[in-house]
Amino acid sequence: MRKLMLGLLMGFGLAACATLQPELVPSNWQFTALNGRTLSADDRVTMEFAEGRVSGVSGCNRYTGPVALGEENAIAFGLLATTRMACLGEAAEIEAAFLHQMSRIDSYRFERGALVFFASGTEVMRAQRD
Repeated sequence: MRKLMLGLLMGFGLAACATLQPELVPSNWQFTALNGRTLSADDRVTMEFAEGRVSGVSGCNRYTGPVALGEENAIAFGLLATTRMACLGEAAEIEAAFLHQMSRIDSYRFERGALVFFASGTEVMRAQRD
């Protein structure tokens, strides 16, 4: 999987250093859905884009890592670094699902102000501007 992600990052234009869309940068997003599950602000799942980077809170811990865009709304997140606080209960479940899906996401689009992420054509996450 790591080799695939690195290949995707390189293939998505690191040589060209594709600029993130103005709709993404700078911006703060609060996730409202993950794997069909409704999330609230209390679930603490966020994302912030900066040029070539993404960071936020994954339900319990903070994360950061590279992001690359390709043609036709292709997107790839590189290996994410996370803090290591102990997460219990629902926060642990949400975080595990979020980090798993981040490694699978391959495209995105905007729908009525929402940022929607897809993996192999299936919606996996949805966020609203914070």
